[in-house]
Amino acid sequence: MKDAIGEWHDWEELVRIASKRSDHDGNCLLLVELKRNAKSKYHHALSHTLKLRKTCLHGSNPKRKDAASSGVPRAPVWEVMARLAG
Repeated sequence: MKDAIGEWHDWEELVRIASKRSDHDGNCLLLVELKRNAKSKYHHALSHTLKLRKTCLHGSNPKRKDAASSGVPRAPVWEVMARLAG
């Protein structure tokens, strides 16, 4: 999972760097491809994170109404944690 999050982060950094270049405007095919890869890596990392959560938390569902009282963070918290881990 950590490696998947790291790969996603690396692609996001490439997008950020390329976006700063004036010759890489919104129509730049390189920027489009970088963003596509970053999105793919994000979904891959999120998939690993969700799988780990299911395994480690014994299949608990964070979208339940009682999730806050059970101590299991809701889905947005997991996404932020995944981003910070990168």
